[in-house]
Parts: sequence; structure tokens; C-alpha cells
Amino acid sequence: MALASGFVAAGSLSEIQPGQTRRVEVEGVPVLLVRVHDNIYAISDVCAHMGTSLSRGKVRGNVITCAAHGSQFDVRDGSVVKWVGKFPAPMRAAVALIKPPRPVPTYEVALEGDTIYVRKAAQRAVA
Repeated sequence: MALASGFVAAGSLSEIQPGQTRRVEVEGVPVLLVRVHDNIYAISDVCAHMGTSLSRGKVRGNVITCAAHGSQFDVRDGSVVKWVGKFPAPMRAAVALIKPPRPVPTYEVALEGDTIYVRKAAQRAVA
């Protein structure tokens, strides 16, 4: 398979077990590789809430939960599942007024053999 321009080698599939993550840098940008079953997704390693590393979070299914404040993001498209989930509901509403929920950027991924490639320049937007 010939890779399109802009893909950068970012890791090996065999190094990431299902349900696990690996933080890498792609052209100086912190990216989190997330393995869900046999699929690999690449999202920003920076939480959209307070900028903490998502690599400290937990993955359940297609959702990663930020360890800092409990915000949850779908690793397939970066969309917000829950904003500041560790806060009580009234406080979550107040926080959302001050800092509205935002998705995290995602990046295109390609596999060639065991090598994971990420295209940093082509961030996928969430509609």
C-alpha cells in the first residue's frame, strides 16, 4: 500500500493492546493513539476542557475519560460525550456556560503492516 503524502510513522500496532493508549508526538504535536479492538484512532492528547493530558485517562469502548475533571470524548471523531463529568450536574451546567464543550481534534490514521501512520495536517472536524 502506498501512503498518501503527509503521513508520519507514529508507532507499532503490536505495542498497543486493545483498550490501551500510547502518547506520541507527531511533528511536535502531542497525539494519543487509542486502540479499540483492532482499530487505531488518533486524537489530540490535550483535553479540550483544561488542557491536561488525556493519556492519563481511561478508555472504555470508544470513549476516553480525562483523569483531571472527567470530561469524556469519543475517540472515533473527538466529539464530547460528557463535559466535566466529575462535577455535580448544577456545576457542570455552570462550567459549560463559562467554557462551552468542545471536541478534541482527531487525525487520520493508516496502517501498513504493524506500523501506525498519522497524518497531522489533516485534522478531522466534528460536525
